[in-house]
Amino acid sequence: MIAFIKKKILSNRIYRYIIVGITNNIIYYGLFLSLVYLIEVHYSISMTVSFIISIVTGYFLHTGFTFSVKQYHLVTFLKYFFLYTLSIFLNYLILYTFIDFLNYDAWFAQIIGTILIAMFLFFCLKTFIYKT
Repeated sequence: MIAFIKKKILSNRIYRYIIVGITNNIIYYGLFLSLVYLIEVHYSISMTVSFIISIVTGYFLHTGFTFSVKQYHLVTFLKYFFLYTLSIFLNYLILYTFIDFLNYDAWFAQIIGTILIAMFLFFCLKTFIYKT
């Protein structure tokens, strides 16, 4: 079983991306929900704080694990940071649309945002940041 996991799952970049994505989203989403529902911080501020933390953790996890890059570079981090900053605005637009216009709960709107942003980010990371 462990050999299967190493050979079939951990050797495939898309699976590593999913593992890192799930891990990073648990951190992000847990923080987002805690800020919105426990501390009652506005969803836009909660999203921003959560994204900043997930940018840093995601960069290290994706660089070292998902894309197997051996060294961390400032230029790569700045590109990564720019891409994730763009995704903050895209995510905010999704949240704003689903919450303020379509009257969905914040938890559901963020799930939709997470799925859409994850697809966008994988394409951009693979194509523009790590160029694999």
